[in-house]
Amino acid sequence: MPENSFLWYKNLNLPNVAVKIKFKGLSIQVPHLKVQLLSFKKDGGSQKLVHSQLRGKTVLPFQNDEAEFKQVKFSETSYKNGKCRFYLAVLILDALDEEKPI
Repeated sequence: MPENSFLWYKNLNLPNVAVKIKFKGLSIQVPHLKVQLLSFKKDGGSQKLVHSQLRGKTVLPFQNDEAEFKQVKFSETSYKNGKCRFYLAVLILDALDEEKPI
């Protein structure tokens, strides 16, 4: 594991994650958008990414084109997963159609 990596524990909160949405050249608000925070890790022997659960509020509506995730935790630890890295992803969703990512 590289020296600049962290080992994550269940009881550690992730740093706050702020998401801001901007439409180039436009000053509008889109009330039906929301954002979801996801976590992935590499699957054992393969290099495929698999979903890893997060604890806390991981789906938020945009308020004034911003959303901030606070007090989110990993449900698994780096130690129990062979010191693997966890990756975070942000997904923008249409709140009117939850099956359809933007």
